[in-house]
Amino acid sequence: KQQLAISESTNIILFQGLIREYKGVEFLLEAFSKYVQQNENALLMLVGNGERTYLNKIETLISSLSIPFTSIQKKFHFISNQELLLLYSSADIIVLPYKHIYQSAALMTALSFSKPVITTNVGGFPEVIENDVNGKLIEYGNVEQFISALSELISDKEKREIFGKNGFEKSTKEFSWENIAEKTIDVYYQ
Repeated sequence: KQQLAISESTNIILFQGLIREYKGVEFLLEAFSKYVQQNENALLMLVGNGERTYLNKIETLISSLSIPFTSIQKKFHFISNQELLLLYSSADIIVLPYKHIYQSAALMTALSFSKPVITTNVGGFPEVIENDVNGKLIEYGNVEQFISALSELISDKEKREIFGKNGFEKSTKEFSWENIAEKTIDVYYQ
């Protein structure tokens, strides 16, 4: 956080990846705008590139929701590996509020950094995220559920650390390349 010139007491909520409509950014912004009204020490970082027309739509939505300038940072450009490392290292919570998905590299990246995640209960997310074990699963569009999950994790550093540790263990055991290779080989021998 120091390298980003952000106070240590600020809770960084990170959304990272190619910014597309199916990733639920509108839902995230709606929920965050309500959350930040009561919690000024939160910072939402929207990080990634996308189609300019859609990014303009997101910019307009941010303005219409009156999210304080000090509560949101937008990095709408290609993110280098070095910058990605810094952002994930600084984040307190990773959010993936997708409308639909099969699987997500951003999710696996979050787990490899031992970060707690809030994801929607769609696609392959429930195969990776165990609710209240290594993250929080919420229903897409349920603003109150999202705010509740965010409040719970921000207020409980120990829970964030436990979720992060559990997520890292799951990613390095179940989803390691070695384990994937073994399962693939088993398919050929059956």
